Amino acid sequence: MVTFDEGEPDKNRYRRFRIRTVPGADDFAMMYEVLKRRFNRAREEGDYPDLLVVDGGKGQLNVAVEVLRELEIGKSTSSVSPRRASNATRAQARCGRATSASFCRVA
Repeated sequence: MVTFDEGEPDKNRYRRFRIRTVPGADDFAMMYEVLKRRFNRAREEGDYPDLLVVDGGKGQLNVAVEVLRELEIGKSTSSVSPRRASNATRAQARCGRATSASFCRVA
């Protein structure tokens, strides 16, 4: 997990997580565990991020939104993922892929 402060990487606050509760490879369950642990700690320390950006699509964004709702944390959340070029504009199609972004405000 990376952290930026005033637009600059804050490497002292980068975190790596060991997955404790998920057997095997389940991306959504692992994300759920990591985000739940991160935001439980944020609640204890009062150190919430201003924005959560998730590397992934709608499924990953839904996991992040679920965690924030369960913990009753109102934060802006976004996800960024590549989409098929067939859905892109002509300029994006020339590049071979398009980038889509989804945004969600959790109240």
